[in-house]
Amino acid sequence: RPPRSTLSSSSAASDVYKRQALESRIKKFTDNYKLFNCDCNECIDQILSEIPQKSHYLALIDCLGMDVPWETMKKVFSKQGDVLINFQTSLLWRQPAIVKNHSRGWKKTEENLNIFFGDDHWKESNSADDLLNVYISKIRTETSRKLVINLPVIGDKNYRYDMILATRITKNGSPWIKSMEELQAKMGGYKPNLIRSILDYLMHRQSSVVDFW
Repeated sequence: RPPRSTLSSSSAASDVYKRQALESRIKKFTDNYKLFNCDCNECIDQILSEIPQKSHYLALIDCLGMDVPWETMKKVFSKQGDVLINFQTSLLWRQPAIVKNHSRGWKKTEENLNIFFGDDHWKESNSADDLLNVYISKIRTETSRKLVINLPVIGDKNYRYDMILATRITKNGSPWIKSMEELQAKMGGYKPNLIRSILDYLMHRQSSVVDFW
């Protein structure tokens, strides 16, 4: 029997269509799941209570922007498991400029950045990569996940997000991470065809993502 899956959303809790779509998709893989109809930031304690104390887990934090703050992430990292984070690099990098230039809504933007990053070290960033590294550094220094790898995905019009994998270093040196490092090298740069390949695979239009390589 597959492991239990728990799902929640910070933005789609009130969107019936998205909930139904999510549930129909997860049913294709397992019937052992629980779908939370709530903001994940508000019910994170309830979600984490579904994970037995000594069980391992994989958490996917699929951010649309700054919707999952550091306070929620600290709770996620408090459990034993691996965490995969969708870091919206290009979108987030636009936010410090709003604060720096005192553009409309800059005070609220500054507050949101502080909440998302957990402090104001984001102000030290001079590029999107700097901003990404601020977040990665915080994971390494303030949680037990010392092994952190980012997988960059770059699309049209300089759009970019990074999938951040945060995990513990094992006694055997985490040899399985080598495959992630190889994937990191393959995903670097402008690779819109990779995204199309993944979509084709999910829609059963091609047999394997490996076909792209």
